[in-house]
Amino acid sequence: MVKIPDFYTDEYFEKSQKSLAPLGEGILRGNIPDYYKGIGESGSEEFERMLGLTKRDIATSVGEMGARRRMNKGAIAKSVADATATASIKGRYTDLMSSIEGKKFLFQQGRGITEGVRGAGLEYGGQRNQYGLSAAKLKLQQEEIEAQKKASKDAMWGKMIAAALGTAGTIGGAMIGGPFGAKAGGMIGSAVGNQVSGVAPHMQEGANAIKGMFDVNDIFG
Repeated sequence: MVKIPDFYTDEYFEKSQKSLAPLGEGILRGNIPDYYKGIGESGSEEFERMLGLTKRDIATSVGEMGARRRMNKGAIAKSVADATATASIKGRYTDLMSSIEGKKFLFQQGRGITEGVRGAGLEYGGQRNQYGLSAAKLKLQQEEIEAQKKASKDAMWGKMIAAALGTAGTIGGAMIGGPFGAKAGGMIGSAVGNQVSGVAPHMQEGANAIKGMFDVNDIFG
């Protein structure tokens, strides 16, 4: 009997499935890991810090430009306010659109991760089912081979026993008396051998043929 190996499952497959499944589902629900939250958010701390730096640079540039042109402080302040307001509006609009695109990206990633986990699970399940069917088929074939071997072995032993008992019966019959005794002994030996084997139907036919060689009148006179 060939030992059928167990189905092998890579440890990293199960590990990745267990980690990716909740990640994909979490992204689709809006539960984004901290490291990636800024992708889909607007008005983040990073953005506000960058906007503040932009306003400072605008104020510095406009102030220097106004001083070179000898503009009064009121005009310089108005220019700074207008420039920073324009930059703030454009910056926040850009940040908003960027967050929308970021959410689209995260949604696609979450869906892709979830579909990947599902696809890998279906493929894995199909492989296990196919393995199970193949293993069952191989096991059935092995059992059939073993059954055939046993039947062949039993038939062989039946023939050997029948032959041995037939020989012994012939000798014993001869001791009983004459040709009839030998024939009767052979018939008995074959019949007993057929009952002992129990697995060779053709032996029954042989026994019947031997029985047919005798007539009741041969026995009783």
